[in-house]
Amino acid sequence: MKDVTGTYETFEGSVGVNPLQYSDYPGTAEFLEKYQEEFDKVPGSEAGFHYISAYILVEAMKAAGTVDDAHAIREHMQQGIEALPEDKKVYDIPGILDEGNFDVIQSMAVVENGEVVPVDID
Repeated sequence: MKDVTGTYETFEGSVGVNPLQYSDYPGTAEFLEKYQEEFDKVPGSEAGFHYISAYILVEAMKAAGTVDDAHAIREHMQQGIEALPEDKKVYDIPGILDEGNFDVIQSMAVVENGEVVPVDID
């Protein structure tokens, strides 16, 4: 949002997903650095989520022993999550739900006085 408007002040009082650049997961700093080197901009939260999802999928394929059998890969998604290297954890995803969604530890932030302020969700 700041890339579009140049300031967070436009969004005073807004509530939303904590921007990835304000997150502090084991792999966040390295991902931000590499992304900025490659694309010369700060990545959005979606870029980080797709990044970690791809690594989880690769680990699930390894655990399943296949890249072709979607059912076997799906059955091994939890193992993929558990095998994810720390330096790839740009988010905290402890598991996968029966419906197939990642059980993501949610985060949020508000804009106060033109600054992003992370908020703990209990």
